[in-house]
Amino acid sequence: MSAEKSNRIAYLYFWLLGGFSAHNFYLGRTGPALGFLALYWGGWVLTPFGVGLALLAGAVIWLVRDLLAIRRYVSAANATS
Repeated sequence: MSAEKSNRIAYLYFWLLGGFSAHNFYLGRTGPALGFLALYWGGWVLTPFGVGLALLAGAVIWLVRDLLAIRRYVSAANATS
């Protein structure tokens, strides 16, 4: 059984390492974490070609959604552990 996840730690990871999706990795949400990494960092790589800004806009929306849902994600992670 893994240790119970903390809202404070999840928010700390979000604010300090959000661009690396550390909060999702911490909560065991590997799929969404990898999807965000592809969108965010792919957006930065593709910015010189014009399409990157749209990807970065999507990543910002994803981050805001994560910020609003972290408590729910922590509850779900604790329920499955």
